[in-house]
Amino acid sequence: MGVSTNAILFYGIAYDDDVEMPWEDEIMDPEDFYARARGAKIPTVEYEMDKRAHERFWDERRKLMRASGVEIGRHCSDRYPMLYLATRETEITAYRGFPKTVDPKGLVPPKDADKKLKDFCETMGLPYRQPEWTLVSYWG
Repeated sequence: MGVSTNAILFYGIAYDDDVEMPWEDEIMDPEDFYARARGAKIPTVEYEMDKRAHERFWDERRKLMRASGVEIGRHCSDRYPMLYLATRETEITAYRGFPKTVDPKGLVPPKDADKKLKDFCETMGLPYRQPEWTLVSYWG
């Protein structure tokens, strides 16, 4: 298996490792944490015991994440991941060996981007700060 080194440009908020992630105490994916905070019921039985309940939860989770307009991403590395929140329409990834051309005139966040990010942060219990265009790297 190869190693990927990517550059990711987005409008949003990048967190360093000094921010406590509320879901880490529960050993939970942040997407699951968001879905639960928005009312989705996480199955309490193992997948093999009730596959349909898990599939219903995953479908609901996808819908809730899509409706939020926010993408949860990781930067830094697969061994030391840090979180970022991006407005879905703004995330651009350049994979190693595949340059991406970016027109700076197109770097305009959607009108409601700041509100979507603020609402998302409140739901997740994350600190909100003014979103900005951010370039991060990911190695993994």
